[in-house]
Amino acid sequence: MKIEEIMTTTVATVTADTPLKDVARMLTTQRISGVPVCDADGAVLGVVTEADILRKEQGFVPEPSGLLGWLFEKADAEGARLLARTAAEAM
Repeated sequence: MKIEEIMTTTVATVTADTPLKDVARMLTTQRISGVPVCDADGAVLGVVTEADILRKEQGFVPEPSGLLGWLFEKADAEGARLLARTAAEAM
């Protein structure tokens, strides 16, 4: 099997300001697992996947404080994505 046999040629895209709920709806209705986020010229800025949305829905945002705060140094970017409301914030 070649990759071209399973790839789609009609690519669904969203803009950076597309609400994340709309992205989730698109993934579900089109039965795809991710969507490119493009600017007005069609250049790809990033990708939002179903994993990004599932992670957000889990809702865990660690608070870097106390003795174990150093464990969460990388959590700032992850925490921001968990609060995402648009495609740009989630990618």
